[in-house]
Amino acid sequence: MRQGYTTAEQSRAAFILRRDIRKAHVDVRFNARVAADCWRIIDAIENGEVDIEPPEDAIPKATGKRKSLDSQRGTTRQMARRGRK
Repeated sequence: MRQGYTTAEQSRAAFILRRDIRKAHVDVRFNARVAADCWRIIDAIENGEVDIEPPEDAIPKATGKRKSLDSQRGTTRQMARRGRK
């Protein structure tokens, strides 16, 4: 299944598989019923019956701006002392 799929598509397919199995079965240990449903979902994904494209709002948008470290320099953190108080 890995061939031809991007990392995001593989992740989305695994999410869909887990979500659908948990909806269908109370006991999700890998028994014959769960295995049959897993293969059914995997076949549906490979045949294009299930959309594995991540939703548009889940894709981070690159703005090209980095946060400045100057804003973080104003605060100093105190180190915890080790040993007895």
